[in-house]
Amino acid sequence: MKIYDQQIFQINKISDIKLINKKYPHKKINILHCYKSIIWQGPDYVKTIAKKLKGKKTNYIIDLQDNIGLVLALLNSQVDAIAVNKKISKEILKKILSIAKDKKIKILHFEDLKIKRI
Repeated sequence: MKIYDQQIFQINKISDIKLINKKYPHKKINILHCYKSIIWQGPDYVKTIAKKLKGKKTNYIIDLQDNIGLVLALLNSQVDAIAVNKKISKEILKKILSIAKDKKIKILHFEDLKIKRI
């Protein structure tokens, strides 16, 4: 599946997912959890959403920009993909990619995503 080619909806909370599912009940959906929300909601909230969306017709992507601490903290969550900023150094990105490969998590560049607001 090509995530970059599909439409991505940005969310801030769980209720946003319900709105999107009502609007597009039979469509495969890509959901991007906003960086600003993740900062104050924390990794446990992200893991809870990831568990609820596991096995559904949804790709759950978390936007972590260039926050390496959050990237490392959430590599053990059950998300489908992590979006990072292109500002991350190549050396650190290489290490993150090797860990993500073992966890079967895709690493995407935030700037390349086609984001639609709800």
